Amino acid sequence: MVARGLIAKTIRHLEDTVDRIDIVYVCSNAAIANQNLNRLNVYGNRHFAMATRLTLLPAHLKGLKANRVNFVSSTPGTTFDLKGRSGVMEERRVLYQMLRDRFDLSRTGLLNLLQATAGKDRWGVYAERPVEIDSELERLFLRDLRDDGSTLASLRETAEIFHRFRDFTPDESNRRYAVVSALRRSLARVCVSALEPDLVLDEFQRFKELLDGEDEGAQLAKALFRQPQARVLLLSATPYKMLTLNHETDEDHYQDFRRTLEFLFGSREAVSEIVDNLERFRRALHGMGRESEGETRLLLATDWKSVVVPPRVFVCENPSVVASASHQLRVDSAPLICLDGEPKTAGWLLLDRLRGAGSEILYHGDFDWKGLAIARRVFTRVGAHPWRYSVRDYLDAEGVEPLQGSPEPTPWCPELASTLIERQIVIHEEAVILRLLEDLRK
Repeated sequence: MVARGLIAKTIRHLEDTVDRIDIVYVCSNAAIANQNLNRLNVYGNRHFAMATRLTLLPAHLKGLKANRVNFVSSTPGTTFDLKGRSGVMEERRVLYQMLRDRFDLSRTGLLNLLQATAGKDRWGVYAERPVEIDSELERLFLRDLRDDGSTLASLRETAEIFHRFRDFTPDESNRRYAVVSALRRSLARVCVSALEPDLVLDEFQRFKELLDGEDEGAQLAKALFRQPQARVLLLSATPYKMLTLNHETDEDHYQDFRRTLEFLFGSREAVSEIVDNLERFRRALHGMGRESEGETRLLLATDWKSVVVPPRVFVCENPSVVASASHQLRVDSAPLICLDGEPKTAGWLLLDRLRGAGSEILYHGDFDWKGLAIARRVFTRVGAHPWRYSVRDYLDAEGVEPLQGSPEPTPWCPELASTLIERQIVIHEEAVILRLLEDLRK
Protein backbone atom coordinates (compact mmCIF):
# COMPACT_ATOMS: atom_id res chain seq x y z
CA MET A 1 0.00 0.00 0.00
CA VAL A 2 2.89 2.38 0.73
CA ALA A 3 4.42 1.75 -2.69
CA ARG A 4 1.06 2.10 -4.43
CA GLY A 5 0.38 5.39 -2.69
CA LEU A 6 3.82 6.73 -3.55
CA ILE A 7 3.35 5.75 -7.19
CA ALA A 8 0.09 7.67 -7.31
CA LYS A 9 1.76 10.75 -5.79
CA THR A 10 4.69 10.48 -8.21
CA ILE A 11 2.37 10.36 -11.21
CA ARG A 12 0.34 13.29 -9.91
CA HIS A 13 3.53 15.30 -9.35
CA LEU A 14 5.05 14.59 -12.78
CA GLU A 15 2.08 14.29 -15.12
CA ASP A 16 2.07 17.97 -16.10
CA THR A 17 5.85 18.32 -16.47
CA VAL A 18 7.12 15.23 -18.35
CA ASP A 19 5.96 13.47 -21.50
CA ARG A 20 6.41 9.94 -20.17
CA ILE A 21 6.60 8.45 -16.69
CA ASP A 22 8.50 5.17 -16.29
CA ILE A 23 8.20 3.24 -13.03
CA VAL A 24 10.62 0.33 -12.65
CA TYR A 25 10.05 -2.45 -10.11
CA VAL A 26 12.98 -4.72 -9.27
CA CYS A 27 11.49 -7.97 -8.00
CA SER A 28 12.75 -11.41 -7.01
CA ASN A 29 11.18 -13.47 -9.81
CA ALA A 30 8.98 -13.11 -12.88
CA ALA A 31 5.87 -14.66 -11.28
CA ILE A 32 5.90 -12.22 -8.37
CA ALA A 33 6.74 -9.39 -10.76
CA ASN A 34 3.65 -10.04 -12.88
CA GLN A 35 1.47 -10.37 -9.78
CA ASN A 36 2.74 -7.19 -8.14
CA LEU A 37 2.57 -5.17 -11.35
CA ASN A 38 -1.20 -5.59 -11.25
CA ARG A 39 -1.22 -4.33 -7.67
CA LEU A 40 1.07 -1.39 -8.33
CA ASN A 41 -0.61 -0.33 -11.57
CA VAL A 42 -2.81 2.40 -10.11
CA TYR A 43 -4.36 3.03 -13.54
CA GLY A 44 -5.49 -0.55 -14.12
CA ASN A 45 -5.18 -1.70 -17.74
CA ARG A 46 -5.15 1.78 -19.27
CA HIS A 47 -1.38 1.97 -19.15
CA PHE A 48 1.44 -0.27 -20.20
CA ALA A 49 2.74 -2.85 -17.72
CA MET A 50 5.31 -5.49 -18.53
CA ALA A 51 7.77 -7.80 -16.84
CA THR A 52 10.82 -8.15 -19.03
CA ARG A 53 14.58 -8.34 -19.36
CA LEU A 54 16.43 -5.09 -19.82
CA THR A 55 18.02 -6.39 -23.02
CA LEU A 56 14.59 -6.90 -24.61
CA LEU A 57 13.81 -3.20 -24.39
CA PRO A 58 14.55 -2.57 -28.10
CA ALA A 59 11.54 -4.73 -28.97
CA HIS A 60 9.28 -3.08 -26.37
CA LEU A 61 10.31 0.58 -26.40
CA LYS A 62 7.68 1.51 -28.97
CA GLY A 63 5.01 0.37 -26.52
CA LEU A 64 6.62 2.42 -23.76
CA LYS A 65 6.81 5.55 -25.91
CA ALA A 66 3.12 5.28 -26.75
CA ASN A 67 2.05 5.59 -23.10
CA ARG A 68 2.05 8.42 -20.62
CA VAL A 69 2.72 6.00 -17.74
CA ASN A 70 4.63 2.71 -17.85
CA PHE A 71 5.10 0.05 -15.20
CA VAL A 72 8.14 -2.10 -15.99
CA SER A 73 9.27 -4.98 -13.82
CA SER A 74 12.57 -6.79 -13.97
CA THR A 75 14.43 -9.37 -11.93
CA PRO A 76 18.12 -9.16 -10.96
CA GLY A 77 18.67 -12.70 -12.18
CA THR A 78 17.70 -11.74 -15.73
CA THR A 79 18.33 -8.00 -15.86
CA PHE A 80 21.54 -7.36 -13.94
CA ASP A 81 23.18 -10.80 -13.88
CA LEU A 82 24.77 -10.98 -17.33
CA LYS A 83 27.19 -13.75 -16.42
CA GLY A 84 24.86 -16.26 -18.08
CA ARG A 85 26.53 -17.44 -21.24
CA SER A 86 23.87 -17.11 -23.88
CA GLY A 87 20.76 -15.47 -22.43
CA VAL A 88 17.42 -16.48 -23.94
CA MET A 89 16.40 -16.94 -27.56
CA GLU A 90 14.40 -13.73 -27.63
CA GLU A 91 17.47 -11.72 -26.60
CA ARG A 92 19.59 -13.35 -29.28
CA ARG A 93 16.91 -12.69 -31.90
CA VAL A 94 16.99 -8.98 -31.03
CA LEU A 95 20.79 -9.02 -31.32
CA TYR A 96 20.63 -10.86 -34.65
CA GLN A 97 18.16 -8.45 -36.21
CA MET A 98 20.19 -5.42 -35.11
CA LEU A 99 23.49 -6.87 -36.34
CA ARG A 100 22.59 -8.65 -39.58
CA ASP A 101 23.94 -6.86 -42.64
CA ARG A 102 26.08 -4.63 -40.39
CA PHE A 103 29.84 -4.32 -40.07
CA ASP A 104 30.34 -6.61 -43.12
CA LEU A 105 29.45 -9.58 -40.94
CA SER A 106 28.71 -12.97 -42.45
CA ARG A 107 24.93 -13.24 -42.08
CA THR A 108 25.10 -17.02 -41.95
CA GLY A 109 27.99 -16.88 -39.50
CA LEU A 110 26.08 -14.46 -37.26
CA LEU A 111 22.98 -16.66 -37.39
CA ASN A 112 24.96 -19.78 -36.43
CA LEU A 113 26.90 -17.94 -33.72
CA LEU A 114 23.74 -16.67 -32.01
CA GLN A 115 22.01 -20.05 -32.28
CA ALA A 116 23.79 -21.17 -29.10
CA THR A 117 21.85 -24.13 -27.61
CA ALA A 118 18.72 -23.80 -29.74
CA GLY A 119 17.86 -26.34 -32.46
CA LYS A 120 19.12 -25.31 -35.92
CA ASP A 121 15.81 -25.36 -37.82
CA ARG A 122 13.81 -23.86 -35.00
CA TRP A 123 16.36 -21.10 -34.48
CA GLY A 124 16.59 -20.26 -38.17
CA VAL A 125 12.84 -19.66 -38.45
CA TYR A 126 12.59 -17.86 -35.12
CA ALA A 127 15.55 -15.53 -35.69
CA GLU A 128 14.15 -14.29 -39.03
CA ARG A 129 10.67 -13.68 -37.66
CA PRO A 130 10.19 -9.88 -37.84
CA VAL A 131 10.62 -7.83 -34.68
CA GLU A 132 9.98 -4.10 -34.61
CA ILE A 133 13.25 -2.77 -33.20
CA ASP A 134 13.47 0.77 -31.88
CA SER A 135 15.69 2.63 -34.34
CA GLU A 136 17.26 4.96 -31.75
CA LEU A 137 18.23 2.08 -29.46
CA GLU A 138 19.63 0.20 -32.44
CA ARG A 139 21.71 3.23 -33.43
CA LEU A 140 23.07 3.64 -29.89
CA PHE A 141 23.88 -0.07 -29.64
CA LEU A 142 25.78 -0.08 -32.95
CA ARG A 143 27.67 3.04 -31.92
CA ASP A 144 28.62 1.40 -28.62
CA LEU A 145 30.03 -1.56 -30.54
CA ARG A 146 32.05 0.72 -32.79
CA ASP A 147 33.47 2.50 -29.78
CA ASP A 148 34.32 -0.84 -28.14
CA GLY A 149 36.64 -2.10 -30.84
CA SER A 150 37.59 -5.31 -29.01
CA THR A 151 34.02 -6.67 -28.88
CA LEU A 152 33.44 -5.85 -32.53
CA ALA A 153 36.71 -7.50 -33.54
CA SER A 154 35.84 -10.65 -31.58
CA LEU A 155 32.39 -10.67 -33.17
CA ARG A 156 33.84 -10.51 -36.69
CA GLU A 157 36.38 -13.24 -36.05
CA THR A 158 33.89 -15.57 -34.38
CA ALA A 159 31.21 -15.03 -37.05
CA GLU A 160 33.75 -16.23 -39.65
CA ILE A 161 34.43 -19.36 -37.60
CA PHE A 162 30.68 -20.10 -37.52
CA HIS A 163 30.09 -19.34 -41.22
CA ARG A 164 29.65 -23.04 -41.91
CA PHE A 165 27.41 -25.15 -39.70
CA ARG A 166 29.31 -28.09 -38.23
CA ASP A 167 30.28 -29.63 -34.91
CA PHE A 168 32.29 -26.98 -33.12
CA THR A 169 35.15 -27.57 -30.72
CA PRO A 170 34.83 -26.68 -27.03
CA ASP A 171 37.20 -23.76 -27.57
CA GLU A 172 35.08 -22.45 -30.44
CA SER A 173 31.93 -22.81 -28.34
CA ASN A 174 33.56 -20.88 -25.50
CA ARG A 175 34.46 -18.09 -27.94
CA ARG A 176 30.84 -18.01 -29.10
CA TYR A 177 29.46 -17.64 -25.58
CA ALA A 178 32.04 -14.99 -24.69
CA VAL A 179 30.94 -12.91 -27.70
CA VAL A 180 27.21 -13.36 -26.96
CA SER A 181 27.78 -12.33 -23.35
CA ALA A 182 29.72 -9.23 -24.43
CA LEU A 183 26.94 -8.26 -26.85
CA ARG A 184 24.32 -8.63 -24.13
CA ARG A 185 26.34 -6.43 -21.77
CA SER A 186 26.74 -3.75 -24.43
CA LEU A 187 23.01 -3.79 -25.18
CA ALA A 188 22.14 -3.65 -21.47
CA ARG A 189 24.29 -0.54 -20.98
CA VAL A 190 22.48 1.21 -23.81
CA CYS A 191 19.04 0.16 -22.57
CA VAL A 192 19.59 1.57 -19.08
CA SER A 193 19.71 5.13 -20.37
CA ALA A 194 16.77 4.57 -22.73
CA LEU A 195 14.48 3.38 -19.95
CA GLU A 196 14.45 6.84 -18.30
CA PRO A 197 13.07 5.68 -14.92
CA ASP A 198 11.31 8.31 -12.82
CA LEU A 199 10.71 5.99 -9.86
CA VAL A 200 12.57 2.75 -9.05
CA LEU A 201 11.12 0.31 -6.51
CA ASP A 202 13.71 -2.16 -5.28
CA GLU A 203 13.31 -5.09 -2.85
CA PHE A 204 16.80 -4.27 -1.68
CA GLN A 205 17.22 -6.74 1.18
CA ARG A 206 16.88 -9.60 -1.29
CA PHE A 207 19.54 -8.11 -3.58
CA LYS A 208 21.98 -6.38 -1.24
CA GLU A 209 24.83 -7.11 -3.62
CA LEU A 210 23.30 -4.71 -6.13
CA LEU A 211 23.71 -1.80 -3.71
CA ASP A 212 27.43 -2.04 -3.02
CA GLY A 213 28.81 -4.70 -5.37
CA GLU A 214 31.57 -3.95 -7.83
CA ASP A 215 30.81 -6.54 -10.50
CA GLU A 216 29.26 -5.67 -13.83
CA GLY A 217 25.72 -6.46 -12.71
CA ALA A 218 26.00 -4.15 -9.71
CA GLN A 219 27.43 -1.37 -11.87
CA LEU A 220 24.52 -1.79 -14.28
CA ALA A 221 22.02 -1.62 -11.42
CA LYS A 222 23.67 1.53 -10.06
CA ALA A 223 23.50 3.10 -13.50
CA LEU A 224 19.75 2.48 -13.46
CA PHE A 225 19.26 3.67 -9.87
CA ARG A 226 21.31 6.83 -10.41
CA GLN A 227 19.69 8.13 -13.54
CA PRO A 228 19.48 11.93 -13.04
CA GLN A 229 15.69 12.05 -12.92
CA ALA A 230 15.18 8.80 -11.00
CA ARG A 231 13.96 8.56 -7.41
CA VAL A 232 14.55 5.26 -5.66
CA LEU A 233 12.29 3.63 -3.04
CA LEU A 234 13.94 0.71 -1.25
CA LEU A 235 11.33 -1.81 -0.16
CA SER A 236 11.67 -4.33 2.65
CA ALA A 237 9.12 -6.70 4.15
CA THR A 238 11.22 -6.99 7.31
CA PRO A 239 13.06 -4.27 9.28
CA TYR A 240 16.74 -4.40 10.11
CA LYS A 241 17.49 -6.43 13.21
CA MET A 242 18.97 -4.52 16.11
CA LEU A 243 21.88 -6.93 16.49
CA THR A 244 23.58 -9.92 14.93
CA LEU A 245 23.31 -13.10 16.97
CA ASN A 246 26.17 -15.55 17.49
CA HIS A 247 24.68 -18.22 15.22
CA GLU A 248 24.26 -15.78 12.30
CA THR A 249 27.78 -16.35 11.05
CA ASP A 250 27.04 -15.10 7.53
CA GLU A 251 25.15 -11.96 8.60
CA ASP A 252 26.15 -8.54 9.88
CA HIS A 253 22.98 -6.48 10.21
CA TYR A 254 24.72 -3.29 11.25
CA GLN A 255 27.06 -3.40 8.27
CA ASP A 256 24.05 -4.08 6.00
CA PHE A 257 22.39 -0.98 7.42
CA ARG A 258 25.52 1.12 6.86
CA ARG A 259 25.89 -0.08 3.28
CA THR A 260 22.27 0.82 2.58
CA LEU A 261 22.83 4.32 3.96
CA GLU A 262 25.96 4.68 1.84
CA PHE A 263 23.96 3.70 -1.24
CA LEU A 264 21.23 6.21 -0.45
CA PHE A 265 23.63 9.06 0.30
CA GLY A 266 26.07 8.18 -2.47
CA SER A 267 29.27 7.78 -0.44
CA ARG A 268 30.73 6.63 2.86
CA GLU A 269 31.77 10.16 3.77
CA ALA A 270 28.17 11.37 3.52
CA VAL A 271 27.02 9.03 6.30
CA SER A 272 29.94 9.63 8.67
CA GLU A 273 27.85 11.94 10.88
CA ILE A 274 25.10 9.32 11.17
CA VAL A 275 27.66 6.65 12.05
CA ASP A 276 29.19 8.93 14.70
CA ASN A 277 25.76 9.57 16.23
CA LEU A 278 25.02 5.84 16.30
CA GLU A 279 28.29 5.25 18.14
CA ARG A 280 27.43 7.95 20.69
CA PHE A 281 23.99 6.38 21.03
CA ARG A 282 25.61 2.99 21.64
CA ARG A 283 27.90 4.37 24.35
CA ALA A 284 24.95 6.07 26.03
CA LEU A 285 22.98 2.82 26.06
CA HIS A 286 25.88 1.11 27.81
CA GLY A 287 25.55 3.70 30.59
CA MET A 288 21.85 3.00 31.23
CA GLY A 289 21.03 1.85 34.75
CA ARG A 290 23.58 4.00 36.58
CA GLU A 291 21.05 6.35 38.18
CA SER A 292 20.12 8.79 35.41
CA GLU A 293 23.60 9.06 33.88
CA GLY A 294 22.86 6.67 31.02
CA GLU A 295 19.51 8.21 30.16
CA THR A 296 21.03 11.70 30.19
CA ARG A 297 23.90 10.72 27.93
CA LEU A 298 21.42 8.98 25.63
CA LEU A 299 19.42 12.18 25.25
CA LEU A 300 22.55 14.28 24.80
CA ALA A 301 23.70 11.89 22.08
CA THR A 302 20.47 12.35 20.13
CA ASP A 303 20.61 14.57 17.07
CA TRP A 304 17.39 16.48 17.73
CA LYS A 305 17.54 18.20 14.34
CA SER A 306 16.66 14.87 12.76
CA VAL A 307 13.94 13.93 15.30
CA VAL A 308 10.32 14.44 14.27
CA VAL A 309 8.60 15.47 17.50
CA PRO A 310 4.83 15.12 18.02
CA PRO A 311 2.80 18.34 18.24
CA ARG A 312 1.37 17.32 21.64
CA VAL A 313 2.89 15.19 24.41
CA PHE A 314 1.12 14.05 27.57
CA VAL A 315 3.17 13.72 30.76
CA CYS A 316 2.16 11.86 33.94
CA GLU A 317 3.65 11.31 37.36
CA ASN A 318 2.99 7.60 37.95
CA PRO A 319 4.02 4.48 35.93
CA SER A 320 0.54 2.97 36.37
CA VAL A 321 -0.81 5.42 33.78
CA VAL A 322 1.71 4.26 31.20
CA ALA A 323 1.00 0.62 32.03
CA SER A 324 -2.75 1.10 31.54
CA ALA A 325 -2.27 3.01 28.28
CA SER A 326 0.06 0.30 26.99
CA HIS A 327 -2.34 -2.48 27.94
CA GLN A 328 -5.62 -0.89 26.83
CA LEU A 329 -4.67 1.48 24.02
CA ARG A 330 -1.50 -0.07 22.62
CA VAL A 331 -0.53 1.77 19.44
CA ASP A 332 -3.68 3.90 19.63
CA SER A 333 -2.27 5.95 22.50
CA ALA A 334 -1.09 9.51 22.07
CA PRO A 335 2.58 10.17 23.02
CA LEU A 336 2.93 9.72 26.79
CA ILE A 337 5.91 10.26 29.12
CA CYS A 338 6.08 9.13 32.74
CA LEU A 339 8.39 11.10 35.09
CA ASP A 340 7.95 8.56 37.93
CA GLY A 341 7.72 11.22 40.61
CA GLU A 342 10.19 14.09 40.78
CA PRO A 343 11.84 14.61 37.36
CA LYS A 344 15.47 13.49 37.17
CA THR A 345 18.10 15.10 34.96
CA ALA A 346 17.09 12.98 31.98
CA GLY A 347 13.41 13.83 32.48
CA TRP A 348 14.07 17.56 32.55
CA LEU A 349 16.34 17.31 29.52
CA LEU A 350 13.70 15.41 27.54
CA LEU A 351 10.98 17.93 28.41
CA ASP A 352 13.29 20.84 27.59
CA ARG A 353 14.14 19.35 24.19
CA LEU A 354 10.51 18.60 23.35
CA ARG A 355 9.41 22.10 24.30
CA GLY A 356 12.30 23.63 22.36
CA ALA A 357 11.27 21.60 19.31
CA GLY A 358 7.74 23.00 19.48
CA SER A 359 5.74 20.29 21.27
CA GLU A 360 2.83 21.26 23.52
CA ILE A 361 3.31 19.55 26.90
CA LEU A 362 0.28 18.60 29.03
CA TYR A 363 0.96 17.45 32.61
CA HIS A 364 -1.07 15.50 35.16
CA GLY A 365 -0.03 14.29 38.61
CA ASP A 366 -1.43 13.21 41.96
CA PHE A 367 -3.72 15.60 43.82
CA ASP A 368 -1.53 15.82 46.93
CA TRP A 369 0.99 18.40 48.14
CA LYS A 370 4.01 16.60 46.67
CA GLY A 371 2.25 16.12 43.34
CA LEU A 372 1.22 19.78 43.21
CA ALA A 373 4.80 20.88 43.95
CA ILE A 374 6.12 18.74 41.06
CA ALA A 375 3.43 20.10 38.74
CA ARG A 376 4.30 23.71 39.60
CA ARG A 377 7.95 23.13 38.73
CA VAL A 378 7.02 21.45 35.44
CA PHE A 379 4.62 24.25 34.49
CA THR A 380 7.19 26.92 35.38
CA ARG A 381 10.25 25.37 33.73
CA VAL A 382 8.92 24.02 30.44
CA GLY A 383 5.70 26.01 30.03
CA ALA A 384 3.53 22.90 30.32
CA HIS A 385 -0.26 23.15 30.56
CA PRO A 386 -2.51 21.38 33.09
CA TRP A 387 -4.01 18.09 31.92
CA ARG A 388 -7.24 17.42 33.86
CA TYR A 389 -5.48 19.14 36.76
CA SER A 390 -7.93 21.80 37.95
CA VAL A 391 -10.18 22.23 40.98
CA ARG A 392 -13.11 20.83 39.00
CA ASP A 393 -11.15 17.67 38.11
CA TYR A 394 -10.23 17.27 41.79
CA LEU A 395 -13.82 17.60 42.99
CA ASP A 396 -15.13 15.21 40.31
CA ALA A 397 -12.88 12.40 41.58
CA GLU A 398 -13.55 10.05 44.49
CA GLY A 399 -10.99 9.29 47.20
CA VAL A 400 -10.67 8.34 50.87
CA GLU A 401 -6.96 8.69 51.70
CA PRO A 402 -6.35 11.63 54.07
CA LEU A 403 -4.16 14.48 52.89
CA GLN A 404 -0.80 14.95 54.65
CA GLY A 405 2.11 17.37 54.45
CA SER A 406 2.52 21.10 54.05
CA PRO A 407 0.35 23.05 51.59
CA GLU A 408 1.81 24.10 48.24
CA PRO A 409 0.66 27.02 46.06
CA THR A 410 -1.10 26.27 42.76
CA PRO A 411 -0.67 29.42 40.65
CA TRP A 412 -2.19 27.79 37.53
CA CYS A 413 -5.44 27.33 39.53
CA PRO A 414 -5.28 29.24 42.85
CA GLU A 415 -8.51 27.79 44.20
CA LEU A 416 -7.14 24.23 43.83
CA ALA A 417 -4.82 24.58 46.87
CA SER A 418 -7.56 26.03 49.05
CA THR A 419 -9.95 23.26 48.01
CA LEU A 420 -7.42 20.57 49.01
CA ILE A 421 -7.02 22.27 52.41
CA GLU A 422 -10.78 22.26 52.85
CA ARG A 423 -11.46 18.72 51.58
CA GLN A 424 -8.31 17.04 53.03
CA ILE A 425 -8.49 14.11 50.58
CA VAL A 426 -5.75 12.74 48.29
CA ILE A 427 -6.66 11.79 44.70
CA HIS A 428 -4.02 9.58 43.09
CA GLU A 429 -3.74 9.30 39.31
CA GLU A 430 -5.01 5.72 39.47
CA ALA A 431 -8.40 7.06 40.61
CA VAL A 432 -8.90 9.07 37.42
CA ILE A 433 -7.10 6.78 35.01
CA LEU A 434 -10.16 6.08 32.85
CA ARG A 435 -10.55 9.80 32.16
CA LEU A 436 -6.86 10.10 31.31
CA LEU A 437 -7.15 7.20 28.88
CA GLU A 438 -10.01 8.97 27.12
CA ASP A 439 -7.66 11.84 26.32
CA LEU A 440 -4.84 9.50 25.29
CA ARG A 441 -6.96 7.55 22.84
CA LYS A 442 -6.12 8.82 19.33
